[in-house]
Amino acid sequence: MTGAPARFGPWADNLSDAERLARWRGLRAAAFLLVGPSHPFVETLRRAETDADAAQRALIELEALPPLPQRRLLSVLIRLQEVPQR
Repeated sequence: MTGAPARFGPWADNLSDAERLARWRGLRAAAFLLVGPSHPFVETLRRAETDADAAQRALIELEALPPLPQRRLLSVLIRLQEVPQR
């Protein structure tokens, strides 16, 4: 993921403020469950809701997670972004 700007999750282009906030909170909830409430990544995600620098740090911290929690978080993020079929 490094080198190119992220174009997924809360880092995606053309999101409304409400959708971006929802994606930050969904990712934070998943991180809370998958890496634990005291993990620094969870706090960075909370700050990223209102701080662009924290948003960039969150991407770096996501990339630095061990492979298994990183894959699990990304898979949850993908599922949260799916549009329900009705």
